[in-house]
Amino acid sequence: MEATANKKLNIEFPEATEYTLCNVQFLGKSKLGKLNPFITPQGKTFARAKVKILSHIWTVRKNFGANVKISKADFTRVCGCAWSVVNESLKQLKDVNIVSEPKPNVYKILPKVTGKEYFTMDNYLNNKKFNINGKFKKLPASSVLIENYVKAFYLRKDKDGNYINYDFRERKPINYFYASEQGFADVLNLPPSTVSYAIKPLLHLNLMCRNKRLKYKDDKGNTYYKITEIKGVPGNAKSIFVIPYEVLAVELRSTYTPEKVDFIENLEEIEITEEAIEKVYSDLRSEAEAVTANARKTAFNDSEFNAAREELNEAMGAAFAARESGENVQQAKERWNNAQARYLKRLAELGITEEELEAPAYVCQRCRDTGQLDTGQRCRCRANVKYLILSRFFKRK
Repeated sequence: MEATANKKLNIEFPEATEYTLCNVQFLGKSKLGKLNPFITPQGKTFARAKVKILSHIWTVRKNFGANVKISKADFTRVCGCAWSVVNESLKQLKDVNIVSEPKPNVYKILPKVTGKEYFTMDNYLNNKKFNINGKFKKLPASSVLIENYVKAFYLRKDKDGNYINYDFRERKPINYFYASEQGFADVLNLPPSTVSYAIKPLLHLNLMCRNKRLKYKDDKGNTYYKITEIKGVPGNAKSIFVIPYEVLAVELRSTYTPEKVDFIENLEEIEITEEAIEKVYSDLRSEAEAVTANARKTAFNDSEFNAAREELNEAMGAAFAARESGENVQQAKERWNNAQARYLKRLAELGITEEELEAPAYVCQRCRDTGQLDTGQRCRCRANVKYLILSRFFKRK
């Protein structure tokens, strides 16, 4: 592994680089059962483009204040995303109250971010094109995420500013980074298949080196390990990952000092209780059922609607009878169409839809806004309800 770390790479690296700080919360990871605000209303983690955009906004705010302008051109340059992706991502982040735009090109992250659990992302990796299988193209966003996460381990410093896990004088690791593909998937909130795909270009370009640690037992039953580069070993085996010196040395040539950046957001803690969740479910049910009740009251108290409804029922009966007998089918069909047109026209005049009249329009049709399925299990829409509570809280801020 030492020889791997010292291997000369045929890649030109920048003398200095811009950076962003990726907070672990941006990855959508739930900590100790608490809801993480950095997820979509459907309870899914953000796409990598949104993670990079959030990280860039957060870093600019922490370094230069809340009122610094960040143009969409800045996002495309720093994050390596297309203009359309940036535009759509910012729109979606604003729609779900994660980001606000109090002034043109001034963006603010609304929800709370706590602690210093973050790692540095070098922006040049988002934009640089590498020769991957004969084609010059950018690394996948997930590959950049994994590369920076491992780099963060080797660039850790103690309180005196000394590197803990890498000796830059000797150009070799002090402590090795151990992980499995499933481990990356758990921490970075990526599917294991995506991790397996994302690691391959990093290994191909020697931006990251990997040796697999295999577990054995001797004749006496004692456990021991072997480090191997043998191909065909399952990818999810515990592995040792090393970042070459040339890649880590970008840190030495750069002017940034991310360790000095502090997170100063200090909003009050948000506790989402079962009572609060049940209250939201009760309100949603009551609202949906009230709409249907009002629609039925309005419709059934209207004589013209009742006449149209009765005519439609008679026309339907006549159409079915004609189809069975095979006589006057066309006339019966025209009568049915005319009656239905009159019925729908009157509904529209009353400002009512068929759906409102037939059954309550529950937000979640699976559990009918109760939070419980018929099997007794909790419905997955509970995540949406928690997010609704959270978004209402931040909207009041």
